[in-house]
Amino acid sequence: MPADVTGPTRTLDVRSLESPPYDAVVAALGDLGPGETVEIVAGAAPVPLYDALDRNGWIYESVRVAPDVWRVRVTAPGTERRDDRDGETGRSRERRRPRTDRPPRPTHP
Repeated sequence: MPADVTGPTRTLDVRSLESPPYDAVVAALGDLGPGETVEIVAGAAPVPLYDALDRNGWIYESVRVAPDVWRVRVTAPGTERRDDRDGETGRSRERRRPRTDRPPRPTHP
């Protein structure tokens, strides 16, 4: 089953893929221009992806929204405002890995 990528902030839902989602995620990231965003929806924390994102300077935030649903917003490097960056390392302060040892926060309507 193909991954679903749509909208201005694209959404890539990899939960129904029969193969490991890494290739689908890499392809979606490769289609992004500077500053564009994709939201990845996964059934588990995509821990291997975090290191690849860090190595390549991608900005991301990962949130566990249900016991089996993770949303990872990834923005292509290239358009961060100067005050969003750590002057010493040049790395974004927006990059956050979730804690996997606590239950998700409840969502409110």
